[in-house]
Amino acid sequence: MMEKVNFTIKHQAKMSRTGQLQVKGQVLQTPLVVHAGLTVQSLPAKEIAKLGGQAIKQEVFDYWLSETKAAEFGDLHQRLHWSGLIVGDPGTSRAYQWAKPRGRKKDGVRFHDPQTGQLKFYTPEEAMEWQEKVGCDFVTSFDRWSDYYAPVDDLKAAATQTASWLGTPSDGLLASVVGGGLKRVRMISAQAASCQSFAGYAVKGIGNNVKLREQARLMREVL
Repeated sequence: MMEKVNFTIKHQAKMSRTGQLQVKGQVLQTPLVVHAGLTVQSLPAKEIAKLGGQAIKQEVFDYWLSETKAAEFGDLHQRLHWSGLIVGDPGTSRAYQWAKPRGRKKDGVRFHDPQTGQLKFYTPEEAMEWQEKVGCDFVTSFDRWSDYYAPVDDLKAAATQTASWLGTPSDGLLASVVGGGLKRVRMISAQAASCQSFAGYAVKGIGNNVKLREQARLMREVL
């Protein structure tokens, strides 16, 4: 079970907020860098801590693919020798990239694992269970991934589907916000998330192929 999260807002502009975050006995100031991607893959957790890192992101998709039961996997803090915060994420991007159009279901995504050839079905419930069972301090709602530059209809479908998976707000639950590079679609997704009291938002679907200037534009418009 996730521990209670307390966030004291010091400054707010539209949907963006900065302040003091209290969780697991730690007091952190935001904005806070959450290390992810190559940083986490390349550096041991203790090295990230030495560099001043206080939070890392962990996608549970690979753990789920291993077919180990979530309850038997163990706590990620212990596995990674990490005492800081862990922000969980379903890691849906590869599942949707591997899926055929008909594999995009209302209750998850169906695809063939390219390593084994097995047919898999990844659901919001499984993604949430994994994030909670492995001890993520924050968990992120399931999202329907789409390419940043996908056609408008695909982006709208992703925003609608992702909104339907938001679930009930709880301590440590981050609401996924999708919509590619289109402001109007992103705003639809963001508004669906802001209608309820989530711990925060996770702006999803921004790959390494999106230039930093474009990322900054998107964040300014959405938040």
